[in-house]
Amino acid sequence: MMLKITSITALFLMFLSSPSHATPTRLVIRMNEKTPIENLVAAVSNPRSPRYRKFYTADEIRTLTGPSDEDYAALLQKLKHKHLTLVSETKTRLFVVAESNDSKVHEQLRATLKSGFSNLGVASITLANPNRKMRPLYRISSTKGPITALSASDIKKAYEFNPIYAAGITGDGQHLAVASYDGYHAEDFASYFNQSRIPAPKIDQVMFNGTPEINETSAVETEMDVELSGMIAPGAQIHVFASAINDDPGEVEMFNAILDDGRSKVVNYSWGTCESDTTSDHQKDMDRLYLRAIAQGVNIFVASGDTGIDGCRNGTHSATWPGSQPNIISVGGTTFKLDSANSLNETGWKGSGGGVSDFYKLPDYQSTFQSPYKRRSFPDVAFNADPKTGQAIWTQYKTGTGHWMTAGGTSMAAPQWSGFMLLLQDARAKNAKKDLGFLNPILYSMNAESLLNTFHDITQGNNGYDAQVGWDAVSGLGSLHASKLLEYLRDQ
Repeated sequence: MMLKITSITALFLMFLSSPSHATPTRLVIRMNEKTPIENLVAAVSNPRSPRYRKFYTADEIRTLTGPSDEDYAALLQKLKHKHLTLVSETKTRLFVVAESNDSKVHEQLRATLKSGFSNLGVASITLANPNRKMRPLYRISSTKGPITALSASDIKKAYEFNPIYAAGITGDGQHLAVASYDGYHAEDFASYFNQSRIPAPKIDQVMFNGTPEINETSAVETEMDVELSGMIAPGAQIHVFASAINDDPGEVEMFNAILDDGRSKVVNYSWGTCESDTTSDHQKDMDRLYLRAIAQGVNIFVASGDTGIDGCRNGTHSATWPGSQPNIISVGGTTFKLDSANSLNETGWKGSGGGVSDFYKLPDYQSTFQSPYKRRSFPDVAFNADPKTGQAIWTQYKTGTGHWMTAGGTSMAAPQWSGFMLLLQDARAKNAKKDLGFLNPILYSMNAESLLNTFHDITQGNNGYDAQVGWDAVSGLGSLHASKLLEYLRDQ
């Protein structure tokens, strides 16, 4: 039986001047799906399906979609024969990451794979962009002097989380996967929760592609994600998946590890890059993983970007990846403000990533959108993100010792929406309800009255697009009345 492979994405990293010290060449091999993942997504999403909201496990996905034992063994044997080392694989057997230390492989790879894998049905061999790295989407406040950041209690009061806690809902029994890169200072978490007088969630790290080295710029991102999601849902368990390698294979490995782990129905991803810098092959690889997440009942909250409509930071109308992806929840940003009655009165933050994707057609849940929103448009929702109305996190950034720092960016917004989703999962479990599944189709199907009751509609502000009544490319559907939105979604 012929083994079919729909894409091979070859990432060539920088080589040193001496061939004997060449950095290994890494490849992502994606397998053809026996049953398309789309079929599984349809089954768990259709109320008329016997599989509705009965989400698949990684093992079930392997049985339904993965190659046979014989075909998979043949692939691994071929890798060995071609002097390629297996780096990582996934429970579904739909992806393999391999590498070679042969200094000549980067010159001969195309010919080698075309001849050596031709009987396995290789569809394409492409070079990924060696300059593409994911970047953390946070901002540091330029405010000088004493810390004037918004506190956890300010946020919880303004966004109406307190009635949720009063009802005994804290995220108990729920799991969050934080998708990130590089190392971080784990000791900062205890300091944040102790000094904030918030019960600390259980936090651990899942190792999957090596031991990540600490990068101070990256560490801030991971620390922010854990602290702010845990601040919202202190009863949850948080698992940090920090890739030791920030490249295309590293991103694939990270999401395979999260979905293979299987505990987390909520994922936070506060990193991004220019959509057009993402190769077509890598985009297709990640598209399959985001569909797999929906089949497994996993919601992925992604920061929409911090440079407004200029996702590529080159002065153009350009989208951020993966904030523009249709199978994630894209979280934009607001500028926090209270009115004279001490009620929330936000405006759209000028840095909030938003606009129209060049990659993706308009998803069904946005089918009523009008020009210029003729393709996937984002963000979907919003939260405080303006560094001028930033929030306090605990970090060792630039000092080597722990200290309070005021931060912002949609990296600040996404983990707080992730925390809300953990509270919702907890509430549904206590109400004997199944996991909700992909959030976007539910939010976009809400009628005007329900949206008005559960969201703060942001009608002022500009990121290159104007905020307006209803959905807009600055703040999406808006920020949340947490207790009211939870009540609505708990019963769906």
